[in-house]
Amino acid sequence: MTASLFFVDSRVHNIEHLTSQFSSDTTVIILDPERDGIKQILEILQEYSGLTSIHIISHGGPGSIAVGNTVLDTATLDSYADDLRFIGSGLEEGGDILLYGCNVGVGTEGQEFVERLSDLTGADVAASDDVSGGDAVGGDWELEGRNGRGHQPGERVDIFRCASGAEDRCGQEPEPGRQ
Repeated sequence: MTASLFFVDSRVHNIEHLTSQFSSDTTVIILDPERDGIKQILEILQEYSGLTSIHIISHGGPGSIAVGNTVLDTATLDSYADDLRFIGSGLEEGGDILLYGCNVGVGTEGQEFVERLSDLTGADVAASDDVSGGDAVGGDWELEGRNGRGHQPGERVDIFRCASGAEDRCGQEPEPGRQ
């Protein structure tokens, strides 16, 4: 049974290297840049239920993520409300949506986006509030900003611990020095 799905926008820098870091049993779906990314996620999730987490790796900005040819932000969230509710229904109770995109959760706009996405999906949502990516871009793969029940403010999530199966549930503190 699949516990987590990783959706990766095809425009992410060095995608081959990134996805090669995941364990062989990690389910990774590359999103088509010419299609609506939310609709692509929706289509895939029709085959799954009871997921512990959905990870989205994409480009982002304060309060927005780019998935496929879609920019999901505070202005477009409500137009995807039904789709986002369905996406949330694919998660187990207390499941997580984890957004790895630069600065998605930063500032008031980022926090409003994370909170509204959580409201629409019923999921715990975490988003990066700094640069996402490897050392070459001066980033990390940790999510600093969280909205959700049962999580501590500022709790960090490390993508590679999640993708390697090192955690039963993504949301635990990463190992010291791990990025």
